[in-house]
Amino acid sequence: MKMKESIRASIQQEFLEQLQVIHAMEELAKILKKFLRMMEESLWILKRFFFNKPIFLYMSSSRAKGGDKGITLYSTTKNALSVFSHNMAMEYGKFGLIFKVILLGLFKGGLKNKLSKNNNKKILDRTFNNKYVEVEQLIKTLEFCFNDTASNGTEINCDNGYN
Repeated sequence: MKMKESIRASIQQEFLEQLQVIHAMEELAKILKKFLRMMEESLWILKRFFFNKPIFLYMSSSRAKGGDKGITLYSTTKNALSVFSHNMAMEYGKFGLIFKVILLGLFKGGLKNKLSKNNNKKILDRTFNNKYVEVEQLIKTLEFCFNDTASNGTEINCDNGYN
C-alpha cells in the first residue's frame, strides 16, 4: 500500500513538474512573440529608412522671411534653418535623403482669441485671403511633403500668403 502511494505521489510530483515546465514554455513563447513583434517593427523602421527615401522636415516661419522690427534673432535662426536644409539637400541628396522646410503662418486657434479685433484685422489683412491657416491645411501640406520626393532642399509655404 505504501509503495502504491509512493508511486502515486511520485507520478503526481512528476506531473506537476511537467505542468510547470509547460507553463514556463508558454510564458517563454509569449515573450518570444513580443520580441519578434518588436524586431519586425524595428526591421520595418530600418527598411523604411534605408529603402524608402527618408525625409527630414523642418518647421520654420513665413513671418521670419519677411522680417520686421524686433525679430532680428528670430529671423536669423529661422532663415539659417532654411539655408541648412538647402545645403544638406545639396550634400546628401545623392544618398536619397530629402530635406524640406515648411514655412508656417498663423493658425486658427486659441492664441488669436487673445488679440483685439483691431490687431486681428491687421494680421488678416496681411494674408492673401483674409483667413488663418486651418489645421487641416497643415495636415495636407505634411502629407504632400512626406509623399513628394521630387522637391528636395525646398521651402513650402503653409501661410495663406502671410507677409
